[in-house]
Amino acid sequence: MVAVEGRSHEPGATDIVDVCVNLEVNSGHVAGVQADLLWDPVCLSAEAPVGDEVKCGLGAGVDRDTFMVRLVEPARMRALMVSLRDTRPLPAEVNRLFCCVFRTAGGAAHCEVDLDNLILSDPRGRRLPVELRPGTVEANG
Repeated sequence: MVAVEGRSHEPGATDIVDVCVNLEVNSGHVAGVQADLLWDPVCLSAEAPVGDEVKCGLGAGVDRDTFMVRLVEPARMRALMVSLRDTRPLPAEVNRLFCCVFRTAGGAAHCEVDLDNLILSDPRGRRLPVELRPGTVEANG
């Protein structure tokens, strides 16, 4: 299962949150990921995008030579995480895939973030079955 988790970016900063995409159960077969994140633009906005690039980072232990995150609509981003040089699967102990920085709007405390177009692939590029779980971003957590 792949899930979205939101949490305050830093203590006391209630308007900046990290939105993370996690493998809740990592079978040790996932080598590549593509995912869209969708949110309500009245509640959240991607923090400091430069053009269509969004401020995101890979989780600890995730070693992929290609990691790109782009806004494809004002409230939708697409993330791609692959490696063409090292197609070994992510280590089974890795659960956090990546996190992106968002800003909450108008004092919002709870914002929904959904996953769409999620593709997990094995080292040969074959699609793996996946279950999605949207998340709630807690701005004051």
